[in-house]
Amino acid sequence: MFSIIGLILSLGLIMLLAYKGYSTIITAPIVALLTLIVTTGFDSHLMANYTEVYMSGFANFVKSYFPLFMTGALFAILMEKANYAKSISHFITEKLGKNKAILSIVLSGALLTYGGVSLFVVAFITYPIARTLFKEADIPKRLIPGCIALGSFTFTMTAAPGSPEIQNVIPMKYFGTDAFAAPLIGIIASLLMLGLGMFYLTNQAKKAKLNGEGYGNHTEKESNEISIEKLPNIFISVLPILIIFASNLFFSKIYYALVDGTYLENFNTTLSNVSGTWSVIISIVIADLFLVITNYKKIKNLK
Repeated sequence: MFSIIGLILSLGLIMLLAYKGYSTIITAPIVALLTLIVTTGFDSHLMANYTEVYMSGFANFVKSYFPLFMTGALFAILMEKANYAKSISHFITEKLGKNKAILSIVLSGALLTYGGVSLFVVAFITYPIARTLFKEADIPKRLIPGCIALGSFTFTMTAAPGSPEIQNVIPMKYFGTDAFAAPLIGIIASLLMLGLGMFYLTNQAKKAKLNGEGYGNHTEKESNEISIEKLPNIFISVLPILIIFASNLFFSKIYYALVDGTYLENFNTTLSNVSGTWSVIISIVIADLFLVITNYKKIKNLK
């Protein structure tokens, strides 16, 4: 029990330091060392626990998920540089209109994160659009973070079947599943998160309107937004997302189901432990290659 409390406190401290702007790469090992001192004391094999337990776990995490982080980061950058992400966001908001400003931002973030774009990139892409929509609809600006979070940080990150986000990928290794595991539960959980989140946000907007609270007076720096006319076609913009979904489904459910994975015994693992992660990595790489091939002239500073 004491070790669990120490773990919770250490995670809280890491989050606090990250919020204050300190690098997690530096703070995480320091907090881990402090946690070991508090929970085990100086005479309980401190350095052995630090180097052989903590650092071994850290190294295994990097080994398993660095390719996913790297390919996913490339995908997010390429989607941004090709203006595909902006095209998707503008299309959704244009079709739904300012009267559905909250739903527009939520769905924009959801589609982008479900397609594999990093949720942090999505936040920066959707914010300028949300700012304009909320100002036109006279909805309090303070609700923008909640809309972005609901669309990007909730159901598409953790529950929606087939999501390539890292939070959905990590459990695969331990449960021997793929990204599409438990689809019915995932869909129900996603609908609950979306429904309850939308109920809360729309209710807050209605309360603000009744209290006479509008967008507010804010000094805002104008961003260099690309004109809507120059944005790529929406069908081309969603192709990389469809490529990831279709490829992931193919490799997860068809290709690796037919592969003989007995050779993996030589690597001390099984096909069920790695096929889910491999499927996501391969799918994102295919989408990355598609983006590079179709946009190599547009992306001037590719390296």
